[in-house]
Amino acid sequence: MVVTSASPLLQAAAAGGALLFRQLFDAPTGTLTDLLADVRFAGEFEGPDGRIAGSQWIPLTELEARSGEIPTGKPAVVVCHSGSRSALATQQLLKAGRDQVANLRGGLSRWGDEGYPIESATAS
Repeated sequence: MVVTSASPLLQAAAAGGALLFRQLFDAPTGTLTDLLADVRFAGEFEGPDGRIAGSQWIPLTELEARSGEIPTGKPAVVVCHSGSRSALATQQLLKAGRDQVANLRGGLSRWGDEGYPIESATAS
């Protein structure tokens, strides 16, 4: 994926890896530093795999209609389970004129593998 913004967050998202995860997650407060849109299905977002605390749920099937919920003018990262659907969502948003959006490469699965916290659905 080619990132059209010079944002370090988006550059890191395009490359994937721990740098991005550290940029997205503020360990002392346990919160996200930027918008993270989760495009998984309801059963996944509310299911046993959990989610990244603070992520905004916008299913891929509703993304076009709800894209206005993603603020413009600041970086946003899109996540799914493994990075495939979020890659599609990222492309959809880029084609719609959003230039500060990137895919969280490796998705929720990699986020957890890197040791970052995953919130259970019952925690919200």
